[in-house]
Amino acid sequence: MKIALAQLQSESGNIKANIKKHLDYIDKAAAAKADFIVFPELSLTNYEPHLARELAFKQNDSKLTIFKDYSTKYKLAIGLGLPLKLNNKIHIAMAIFKPKSDIQFYFKQYLHEDEHPFFHPKKVTL
Repeated sequence: MKIALAQLQSESGNIKANIKKHLDYIDKAAAAKADFIVFPELSLTNYEPHLARELAFKQNDSKLTIFKDYSTKYKLAIGLGLPLKLNNKIHIAMAIFKPKSDIQFYFKQYLHEDEHPFFHPKKVTL
């Protein structure tokens, strides 16, 4: 398995620009024949705990559809970081896209003490 690790500089709170940056990296990973590309924690919003509630995604957020499409197009698994709102709680999550599959989410289980005012840990994968 060939894994690509993307270390990009996300723009603070600029989801549209960050999605474009992610897609550029996904294109490069596909050209390099990677099987899986992984992005940093909260890469879609930048690490902005104080903005997490405002920027949080929902499980079925339409802004994530493009990643599902790219995963299928390139036969490439994609893992990207985002704040996810579930039951009115904000979690640090990784959205995992696999070709022709539903989105899965992995949640950060152990938070740093500075993260507790903004996020909730979760020990379940959806």
